[in-house]
Amino acid sequence: MAELSQRDWYSTRVRSSAWRDVVARIRPVELIGVRILVHRAVFLPSSPLHYFVKVTNLSRDRAIEMTHLWFETEPQIHVLNPARPLPAQLRPDETFEPWNPVSAVPDVPDTERLVRVRLSNGKTVKSRLNKDVAPFGGVAGGRQRSPIPYLCLLPCVSRAATR
Repeated sequence: MAELSQRDWYSTRVRSSAWRDVVARIRPVELIGVRILVHRAVFLPSSPLHYFVKVTNLSRDRAIEMTHLWFETEPQIHVLNPARPLPAQLRPDETFEPWNPVSAVPDVPDTERLVRVRLSNGKTVKSRLNKDVAPFGGVAGGRQRSPIPYLCLLPCVSRAATR
């Protein structure tokens, strides 16, 4: 049998069953995943236009805690919603959806991308526009079990036409 070079010997050892057992026992580091989606809608039967901020904990096995939620505008507009008080803890795959009147936020472009959420670990997460919203639905999360109905307006509706 031919002599194995040092490189071939190493490759053979790495592929051995003992090495595979070690790798299988190492658990991948669980990253905290948080998704923040923002859309505009009104409450039914009628209300002023609101921003709905849907925060989802994407972690498989870790809870997160939100401590602050605001619009990164000048001046900053903090979302203080008595129906969805902060701080709020989200279990894995749980959502939390506070709302804020559009009229309370300065008129700037891409407002849906300006929402920020601070977590208890100090991390700040940025929002994005929710492009996949059902035309009618309930507000996610919160302490109550019966959903509050809302009617979604398409993201392309201009703010000037809806104020």
